[in-house]
Amino acid sequence: MKSRFKYFALITIFLTIFVNSITAQEQTKNNKSLYLGIEPFSFAVGYKGGFIDYRLNDKYVFNFYAGYYGWWFRKDEIQQWEKTRISDNYLAPKGPVIRLGVGIVLSENKYRFSQVLIRPEITYKYLYYDDKLFYYGSNGLSGARRQVRSFRSNYFAVNAVFGFNHYSDSFKEVSYEWFIGPGLGIAYEDMTIHCKGSDCNIGEVNCNEHTEGIHFYPSIRFGVQIGFIIFSSKNSSVSE
Repeated sequence: MKSRFKYFALITIFLTIFVNSITAQEQTKNNKSLYLGIEPFSFAVGYKGGFIDYRLNDKYVFNFYAGYYGWWFRKDEIQQWEKTRISDNYLAPKGPVIRLGVGIVLSENKYRFSQVLIRPEITYKYLYYDDKLFYYGSNGLSGARRQVRSFRSNYFAVNAVFGFNHYSDSFKEVSYEWFIGPGLGIAYEDMTIHCKGSDCNIGEVNCNEHTEGIHFYPSIRFGVQIGFIIFSSKNSSVSE
């Protein structure tokens, strides 16, 4: 279990040092604020969690997301998508998700309360399922192929997200950010097929075929973040 989070811990330490160095170097006026919110689109596709936005100053925003993935319509019997890995990576598994990002404000319009930013992100997901039945074609069809298998995946991804952020001084400082950006993921996957054949059912074992390997997944992240301010302070350096 420790090795599962070892690399992500190192990344977290690196980002913490980076954020601290930014804070230490900031000598001009800055507004620090803390937002707590959700990503509605992510929630709709199975990510149950939320994010924290810590605005260090007018230039940098530290973003942390934590949640749990699980497709809303998960079943013990799942149709197999043969030409993609949707069944193994989206329909069947569940597991924790963590994402870290540092947003860099490219431009700001203080009169319209808006910002344009770029945010490099790092994501880690641990996905798994046990004893799931997968069927090929129509379930119940005579002679249809079936498999019972278990799955483990350690998934890392990097994204470069471009966002448009709109915030307001009214209604408790609500922040809206529309974002989109490409990414690349790498996953170490471990799969065990317990049973295969037209008469397989959950709990039955007629083989124990084990495979493991590394897979790459190009991706795109898009959606909206809605945050509510829970802390705000204005600090300015005092000239001597």
